[in-house]
Amino acid sequence: MGVGGGAAGNRLQKRLLESVYLDGETTGGYPTYFDHCTPGKMATLYREAGFEDIDLTIFYSPTPYFRVFVRVHIAMVCFMRLCRALGLSYFSSGFIVSEIRPPT
Repeated sequence: MGVGGGAAGNRLQKRLLESVYLDGETTGGYPTYFDHCTPGKMATLYREAGFEDIDLTIFYSPTPYFRVFVRVHIAMVCFMRLCRALGLSYFSSGFIVSEIRPPT
């Protein structure tokens, strides 16, 4: 499952995470590729890798971190509902990709 990077932006998220990790380039030993963490980009990457029947389950829910700030939480709930209604998957809170790799 990936996390939509639209609200904060890929560059900002990468900078924030790099500032937390001492090596500055990786998070937990893995390279950061936030520019690939959108439903559309992941579907493209799977297609390019030879997968078929790609299905995306997209979630729109605000992060629980904002629950302490009631007004921000309400704004995020409204924003996520608007994104779901308009099909703006770039701003999704998460997604699951299921696919089939054809036999070789």
